[in-house]
Amino acid sequence: MRSILCIWDVAQGCERIVLTADGRIEAPNWDPAGDSLLVNGGGRLYRVPLDKPALQAVDTGFATRCNNDHGISPDGKHIVLSHHTERGSEIFMVPAGGGVPQPVTRVAPSWWHGWSPDGATLAYVAARGSRLIDVYTISVDGGAETRLTRGEGHCDGPDYSADG
Repeated sequence: MRSILCIWDVAQGCERIVLTADGRIEAPNWDPAGDSLLVNGGGRLYRVPLDKPALQAVDTGFATRCNNDHGISPDGKHIVLSHHTERGSEIFMVPAGGGVPQPVTRVAPSWWHGWSPDGATLAYVAARGSRLIDVYTISVDGGAETRLTRGEGHCDGPDYSADG
């Protein structure tokens, strides 16, 4: 398998190939500074600088089974990731430069999807009790989660609008 990482220029109506890589890389997320992308592949996270595109491994400590649910904080200082543990997917936080993952959620499975514009709250989907997937929020510091939906159909991919 070969992956092609592209940026689509809406104004010009064309794409620019940033990087080709053997294997699967997916889920590009912009760094707030606009100079790199964050992708995952093979359970790891990689930064792709746009000036010299290459897969630069991000140190995520023990979190080496990351899925495609990851992102960078609005201030660019942290990365949130979903890592598969023996309990299922759990949400962790690491410094943007890498480091030891700190748990955010206490219950599994949980899959991260959105960061509030003020950087204080995360939105995610999770299976609890009846195993229905619902939307939740939690402080970036962890603590109690807030359930926002009650199993009304398929819930996935929650995010915040620019104004929160």
